[in-house]
Amino acid sequence: MSGNTTLVDLAENLFTHMRMIRRKTIGERDRVDRSIRDHTQIIEALEARDAGRAEILVRDHALGLAEHVAKYVDYLD
Repeated sequence: MSGNTTLVDLAENLFTHMRMIRRKTIGERDRVDRSIRDHTQIIEALEARDAGRAEILVRDHALGLAEHVAKYVDYLD
């Protein structure tokens, strides 16, 4: 929204990276069920205007995904 081309480029690269990670992980183990559960809890915290809980849930979700990626994702596929 700012028109800052550096931020736009960073955001585009981030979204590309996120799509790749999702494509690699979503079919593995319990990732679909866990992702749905995590996102549902995040939405519930936001709807309750509980920013502290939402922050913790988002952080835990991101760190859990990072751990899963580190353990199971092979980028050479």
